[in-house]
Amino acid sequence: MNEITGSSPSQIQQQPRHSPRNTALTAPHKKILIIDDDDGVIELFQEMLGVQYDVCVSSTGVEFSRLMSEFQPDLIILDVMMPWVNGYDLCRAVKNSSIWKNIPVLFTSHRKRPEDINFGLSRGADAYMTKPFSMQELRAKIKTLLKEPGDDAV
Repeated sequence: MNEITGSSPSQIQQQPRHSPRNTALTAPHKKILIIDDDDGVIELFQEMLGVQYDVCVSSTGVEFSRLMSEFQPDLIILDVMMPWVNGYDLCRAVKNSSIWKNIPVLFTSHRKRPEDINFGLSRGADAYMTKPFSMQELRAKIKTLLKEPGDDAV
């Protein structure tokens, strides 16, 4: 079972990585923007979710506005604590925007206390998952947030 745990802070990547899906012969994939400062988490997300979704990842959040405008995600997955900007501020920017406010935001964090979770949800997040979690749990949460029909074979 693949489990997302997070690890020590990794080097900051300057360019976002994008895994475009070949949609010429199939229905378009939903787009997920992932911002997390842990390269191991980013790589696992990209590997495990890139099969079903069009995934764009970044480790800083510094280029957040540009990525939002260019990539136009259907879902945003944010780490709460990052060196340059925190997920709370990015989530508030999304929810305060007339253009982006309806895009679901999922927080992922090692912060597990009820007050941490409540604070994240009060910042506008649609869901909050505490690390570690399984890829099966993550996929189920994503399906719910994207309002996709259930499918255990994913």
